[in-house]
Amino acid sequence: MGFAGFCAWWPGMLGLVATGAGVVSLLQQLNSAWLAAPWQQGVVIVLVIALSCALSLLRLRVTQRVINLGFVAYGAAILLVGLAGLLTMLRHQAAPVNYALPNWMPAPATWTFYGTVILALLGIEVPLNMGVEIRETRAITRYLFWGSLVVIAAYLLGTFGVMTAVQPLSAQGSPAAIAQAVRSGFGPLGAMLGVLVTLVFIGFFVFATTVYNYSFARLIFVSGLDRRLPAFMSRLNRSRVPAVAVLLQSGIATALTLVLFVILPYTLPLGMPAADLSTVVYILPQAAIVVIWCFSMVLLFVNVLLIRRKYRRDFEAVRLAPDWLFTLCSAAGVLASAAGIIVTFTAPWMDLVTAYAWRLWIGGLVIGSLLLGVALFLVGQRRERLAQQDSPVAESTQQEEQA
Repeated sequence: MGFAGFCAWWPGMLGLVATGAGVVSLLQQLNSAWLAAPWQQGVVIVLVIALSCALSLLRLRVTQRVINLGFVAYGAAILLVGLAGLLTMLRHQAAPVNYALPNWMPAPATWTFYGTVILALLGIEVPLNMGVEIRETRAITRYLFWGSLVVIAAYLLGTFGVMTAVQPLSAQGSPAAIAQAVRSGFGPLGAMLGVLVTLVFIGFFVFATTVYNYSFARLIFVSGLDRRLPAFMSRLNRSRVPAVAVLLQSGIATALTLVLFVILPYTLPLGMPAADLSTVVYILPQAAIVVIWCFSMVLLFVNVLLIRRKYRRDFEAVRLAPDWLFTLCSAAGVLASAAGIIVTFTAPWMDLVTAYAWRLWIGGLVIGSLLLGVALFLVGQRRERLAQQDSPVAESTQQEEQA
């Protein structure tokens, strides 16, 4: 696996844990007494990963139908949140949010919020991991265009609903704010619809874990074909799915979960309750995801310019935009990704650690991950050289040289 490929793949493993933790948070909204201990949260996350693994091993068409149903339900839940905000506004009961322009301007105290926004929006390229399985090229451009519009619309609707319907204002930043918006906006039906929306969001996080699992497995599968990883990584099951890669990823994510939610909260002498420590060891990898994924995006934006220059004739045949616009977008992507890396280090996303400890932990996680990526890259390069030396073409070339 190449270094840039590792930087794009590794956050997906942390993402499998994060989406499982999202299920834990939503279950706690249904009953605050549930899953109080970190080990209980870890068990739920492992179960979510196991379910995603089972779904990922099915024939892709079957899995995709299930994902599509989840997408429709999730879209309906987002519409309910937006409608709740509209109903609240029509009843003249909107939350007293100050919409004055200065409150929306970036400031040093809010720079780090950009990192959390990137975390929410990263992953637009994930479905492109399965580009070789796409039957027509237009599917890629339609996905990038309409997918981006749908994501923007969903975030605007959700934000509008929460900022309009949720009171007091301090509650708007809570994970429970979405269900609270529905409860506040729909009056007598609010309690039932709030539970329904929470259940839909739980299903969404399960399906998101599945999408991460089967899409990132393609990167391991291709690395096996290229002999950068052992060849058995490219094996398919009866459903024509890279089963070994899916099982490997699920095992790695399970191991990370056990470390973060079962081992560390009860072994590290940090002088804080186990529940707080569980929060710390959950949020820190999330920030590391932003840094590593943004770093991979910098590499991808630079690489695509280099590849485009090397294979200019091929790019000209399928060009969809002028050269200057392509270069401008790539440069903007590099700058935006670099900004995401920088602001993530500026301040903690929580009050449980100091700014110094935050930078130390994020730096350690990122450096450790990158060193692991370099090691895998060197191993992959060595395996590729050995595979080339052992190939029939290489043997015939050596025989000709000896003759």
